[in-house]
Amino acid sequence: MLRSSLLVHSNIIVHGEVFNHAATAFFPYGVTECPENILANHVFHPYDKSVHAVGFPIHDFQFFTQPNKHWVNVWDVLSEVEDLHVIRLQRRNIAEQFVSNAMAQLTGKWWLYHQKTSKERQKRLFCKPQKMMDYFVSLEKRQSEIEPIFFDHKQMTVYYEDMCTNFSCEMANIQHFIGVDPMEIRPMTSKQDHRKIKDRVENYDELKEYFSGTQYAVFFN
Repeated sequence: MLRSSLLVHSNIIVHGEVFNHAATAFFPYGVTECPENILANHVFHPYDKSVHAVGFPIHDFQFFTQPNKHWVNVWDVLSEVEDLHVIRLQRRNIAEQFVSNAMAQLTGKWWLYHQKTSKERQKRLFCKPQKMMDYFVSLEKRQSEIEPIFFDHKQMTVYYEDMCTNFSCEMANIQHFIGVDPMEIRPMTSKQDHRKIKDRVENYDELKEYFSGTQYAVFFN
């Protein structure tokens, strides 16, 4: 949602996931291309003067589970980029995040264009409690370890929930942070599933009991 919406801005270019090894079939380089060359030749190369900001998304999990040996230093390379602005897109309810990711893995549907409705029958998931706990712990560990890498860069934390409830305000703040002239932007994607987590998960009661008394219990209230 954030990437596709920023693409609407006439002074911003947002590439795809340039360091996603599974998507290189769509890029003009291979998995053996080093991060320095990818950034210099395919991301931050000279643009027309109308382009004021250029960026791309990269997932936290790529910090730890980078299967491409040629890209293991990507985070160090990024930290050396001058005038780099880092938007840390997170979700307050990481149980919802886990379920959404698991559902996308199951259906193969990662986004829905704005004003479209899903024609598929909405499924329900069975989530293993320990697998969900492992996800929570590893996600928080990733976030705490990545942030210091960019300690000397400008960073902004954006929460998905805030974008859903107050999109215009959040987009105005993001444009100000990036340093471009603000323009009215509408969301380019829609939420795929509006059901509450208890209606999306078969064993919701089991999960609620499992996480009772932990710091994650609030996600199941």
